Amino acid sequence: MTSNVPMDLASTRENTSNVVLFSKPLLQSTNDTDANQIGLSKARNALGDIGNRSKKDGDIGGLKDFKMKSSLYANQQRDATKNFGRITRVPPSSTTLHSNSSNLYQQNLQQQDNRMNSGGAVFKKVDERPALQRKGILKNTFATAICAQEQIQEEEKEETIDSKVDSVVVAFSEQRLNELPEDIDAKDGSNYILVSEYIVEIMDYVFMLEKKFPIEPKFLEGRTINSRMRAVLMDWLVEVHNQYNFSAETLYLCNKIMDRFLSIDKQISRGDLQLVGVTSLFLASKYEEVYVPSIRDFAVISDNAFTVGHIRSMEGRILQALSFDLSCPQPCFFLRRFSKAAHADVRLHSLAKYVMELSVIDYNVVDLMPSAIAAASLALALMILNSDGSLHSLWNRTLEHYSSYTVETLRPIALKMAMVLANAHDENSKLKAVKLKYAKAKTFYRTSRLDELNLENWKERVMSELRA
Repeated sequence: MTSNVPMDLASTRENTSNVVLFSKPLLQSTNDTDANQIGLSKARNALGDIGNRSKKDGDIGGLKDFKMKSSLYANQQRDATKNFGRITRVPPSSTTLHSNSSNLYQQNLQQQDNRMNSGGAVFKKVDERPALQRKGILKNTFATAICAQEQIQEEEKEETIDSKVDSVVVAFSEQRLNELPEDIDAKDGSNYILVSEYIVEIMDYVFMLEKKFPIEPKFLEGRTINSRMRAVLMDWLVEVHNQYNFSAETLYLCNKIMDRFLSIDKQISRGDLQLVGVTSLFLASKYEEVYVPSIRDFAVISDNAFTVGHIRSMEGRILQALSFDLSCPQPCFFLRRFSKAAHADVRLHSLAKYVMELSVIDYNVVDLMPSAIAAASLALALMILNSDGSLHSLWNRTLEHYSSYTVETLRPIALKMAMVLANAHDENSKLKAVKLKYAKAKTFYRTSRLDELNLENWKERVMSELRA
């Protein structure tokens, strides 16, 4: 019966036939007792090691110097599928030892050649080198080739992955470098009024402070006062504010005081609503203005509907309800910062101010934060004046950084402000105080009369993009 011997075994045999013998002469066994003692003194290698050989009778210098006769292993079975060449070897008796180790080694090689030619079991040649040196040489050549091929493939795969990762990192780095926010305060070091040294800390504090004064949406539901009455009152207060030439902060603070008080005190009747509005404007002017009209003037502008005593009584009531805390930030403060980040010209900034001031009339945006109103007003102004640009391209990385609003968070807020602007330019709208105020050429550059504000020029285009 012919045994199919793998070609790699033959190559292994040929490779191991050229091994270098120990330079140290082999021990010569004088008798069986000395050989046994020498063999027993050697420690056994770990299981699975190629150099694992039984250190029993006849083990001299780490070599199995026993006589391999074909008749001795004739009845042994070999595992033909799992570990070729692995057989149950019977240790020889001490009588099989030869006194000359060199002659025995040559006989072992000759017997292995005979076994190979006759188709019998194959024995690996005995290597005289230490186990650590024999381990790398006596490996299966076929398995070594497979492992080498797999290693090459893994290295090629890792190189491909590394190159892709490097390209992605480079592209991402270039993109982020291009999108880094601009330092808008870099040139303000010589202007002490702009306090560029700590403007960032101021803005962080103001962003935190605005969250301290939230207003619930639809706080007038179920009461005798409705949103229409509030809108009419605020439209009238805009006229009074413009008549006294108050600052923009005074108007927004008046609006904030009135809404905060109405959301807290549920007992205000319809007859006291105008008194609440006039007193709120009086408090705001004392807080923001340098020269404040007398309390009697505020009683007169209401056509003497209430007295000075009524205003003082309502003033104390409002301050107690608000815990004497009127220090809420206003949208115009945020808009100045955002317009600087946008490099806005007078036309863009005036349009954003106009949209922002319309928010004091509309009841649907009372719950928006001042910074959100300012950011949405500027974004809407950018979209109206730049018909070719989208919100993603107009609201760049610098605006996102300084406003803290991304395009996705700004989109629903800008949609609400767009509806406020559309309602103000509706032909059926009767609340025109803000629109008339911004129609003046000297102060507000006729912003409300811009051709771009015609509904057919922007409403459908802007609304469709904001709803997407």
